[in-house]
Amino acid sequence: MDRCHALAAALVVAGLLQAGPVPATESVPEKDVVVTKSSFKGIWPLPYERATLTCRPRGYANTMATPEGKFALNEAAKAEGFPELNTLRLKGRQASDSKTGLDKLAKAADEFCTRSWSRS
Repeated sequence: MDRCHALAAALVVAGLLQAGPVPATESVPEKDVVVTKSSFKGIWPLPYERATLTCRPRGYANTMATPEGKFALNEAAKAEGFPELNTLRLKGRQASDSKTGLDKLAKAADEFCTRSWSRS
C-alpha cells in the first residue's frame, strides 16, 4: 500500500475510533419534561418555580432550560457549548449554597433523563 492510501486508511480508522458525543443537531429523539419546585424531591436550588429538561438517549446532550437560557446536564451538552447549570447566577441567600445545590440538581436531572430513556 502506498503512503497516500495508508494515510487515507489511517484517517478513516481514526475517525471511526474517535469517541465523542453526537451533536444534538442531528435527528435525535427528545423528551421534554417540565420539572417544578413542588415536584422535586430535595431542596430546589433554582430561583424559578419550574425548568424544562430536554432528555435524549444515552450519549447525547441533556439540557435544562430556565428563563436565563439552556444549561448542560452532562458531558455531551458541555461539549456542545452549553454552560454548566452551576454557572447560573443566583442572588441573595440562595447564592451561598448555589454550586452544591445546582450540581445536585444537574446530576438528578441527568439521571432522570437516563432512566426515562432506558424504560422506553
